[in-house]
Amino acid sequence: MSSIEVLDAVLSRSEVEDALYRWNLEEPDYIDGRLHRLYRLAKSVLAWAYMLPESVEKRGGWGPGVSSLMVGGGTVGEGLSRIAEEEGVFSVAMTIALLGKGQERFFEIVRSEGQRRGLPVGAFHTPGSAGGMDLSVNLDLGKGLPLDKLGISVLPDGQLSPSYSWIGVVPIGEGTDRVTFLCRGCPFHESCPLRRE
Repeated sequence: MSSIEVLDAVLSRSEVEDALYRWNLEEPDYIDGRLHRLYRLAKSVLAWAYMLPESVEKRGGWGPGVSSLMVGGGTVGEGLSRIAEEEGVFSVAMTIALLGKGQERFFEIVRSEGQRRGLPVGAFHTPGSAGGMDLSVNLDLGKGLPLDKLGISVLPDGQLSPSYSWIGVVPIGEGTDRVTFLCRGCPFHESCPLRRE
């Protein structure tokens, strides 16, 4: 069973400032107009579903005690993805900040579900971005989500279309602290603009 949520595609002032800081950008002229244009194009959606750990193959396994996986996916849509690809770094920074809102909302849902079930939740992982989770894992994870309703497709090599989309997974259950791939294993850990530590 899966659920879909439409997200508010607007960044707060502090989220804009945080994105500018992370990307080492100065506030551009006419920022309100530029942001409004991006918000008009954004189609922020989010979906989530449960999957069994054995249905998602990954190098190293999920570890003992992981009883389920909560899988999520989201996108800002084709229009905003195209703008982010064609225009400068400001559009990229704000588009990634909008994607981050979807990921944060997904983790809120996972955390509350873990509390409801009385189970610990692990870290949020996205295939291809850290550790031993290959991009091809998106092919397995995507099977659990209503990607057609989200407007996302998984390409044969595991990449997503539109390009500014994500699929992520959070393990649930005892032993989630022993899942072996984490951001600190990623070669881009020190310079990642999404880093929250």
